Amino acid sequence: MSIINGIIQAPVSIADVRTVLGETSNDLATLCKSEKINMWAKFKPVELNKPFTSDEFDFENRKWRDNATWFKGADFEGVGICGIKIAHSSTLQSLTELYDKGQSNWSRVKVGSTFACPYRLSDFVGYKHAATAPFKRPFVTSKTNENGSVFATMMIKSLGTENELTLQEFGKLSEAYFGLALKNAAGQIAYFKTSDKPLKDGGTSVEMQGMIFATGSYKAYIFLCSRALAFNIPPVQATTYYTIHDFRPSAVEIVSDAQQMHDYFSIKAREDIRGRVIVEVEIKDNYVRTSNNENFYIILRFATSELGSPMLVGEQAFTFTDIEAGTKYTHIFSGLKAEQRYKIEYTFMTVTQEIYIIELNPFINQLK
Repeated sequence: MSIINGIIQAPVSIADVRTVLGETSNDLATLCKSEKINMWAKFKPVELNKPFTSDEFDFENRKWRDNATWFKGADFEGVGICGIKIAHSSTLQSLTELYDKGQSNWSRVKVGSTFACPYRLSDFVGYKHAATAPFKRPFVTSKTNENGSVFATMMIKSLGTENELTLQEFGKLSEAYFGLALKNAAGQIAYFKTSDKPLKDGGTSVEMQGMIFATGSYKAYIFLCSRALAFNIPPVQATTYYTIHDFRPSAVEIVSDAQQMHDYFSIKAREDIRGRVIVEVEIKDNYVRTSNNENFYIILRFATSELGSPMLVGEQAFTFTDIEAGTKYTHIFSGLKAEQRYKIEYTFMTVTQEIYIIELNPFINQLK
């Protein structure tokens, strides 16, 4: 058997192919069109109007030469290469609809499916049945605030992966730009942007930031684009958009700054029997401290004071410093004026809000 570590070696035989694919047929045409062929294998049967490819074979080392190109096959409609047809569209909106309709996955171009061409047993030399896609499923931010950012990234396979395809071998696709689009509840694209570098130069991430997002629920779509797109600026020239195989639109929730902030803490303020105000802050486990949110500021304010206004005589301030996730903090304000009503104003993560104090029943307060 000419199979080493799951890779078919030269000289290849029908039996080798049958074994690796798990097929029963001895017919070469049937094997070349088998549904079991892994399209991510670099060397596999492809459509190519050429009876032999031995001129690209290194007989001394019994492997394909480093400069071999036959495995790229015919260029199918400009977007089919390496025996794979890539889902694409001429507009971004219609590309997102391919995802919505479940038509975004790439597919293998079977030999003879688009034009008559030879079936070559030698195409199986170097075939790796366990090959994987040249990229990992992209990651997209799932929740952010209106002044935050939405980030997307994708890991791609490095060069030199034995007998497996890399994006560099897809020609035009390696020159494409990695992009992100957000569709609103009405199904329209509200935001879009691509990386400023093509994939081949490391452009595998994109971030939307520096603007105020409209709050709401969105669907995120990852795409590849033949041109770089600045934020929400449509191209002026013909552009091709490509899907990412096996990606599914993901949910992105954009909330107000106040909503986002409350994901990380809770705060309560109550009056005790001595007429003091007790403020309790609980920092949740998902909080991550950074240089601009390491402190929690609270102010005991008169109920009539406007939010964010300068402090008045008789109002008090306190700061919980270097706060940590999963920790509870308490501060007691005393020396309150009996004739005044109070509230608590607090600032955290650059957002200022206020809460009212849970007061004791006035009849209970009379008990001394």
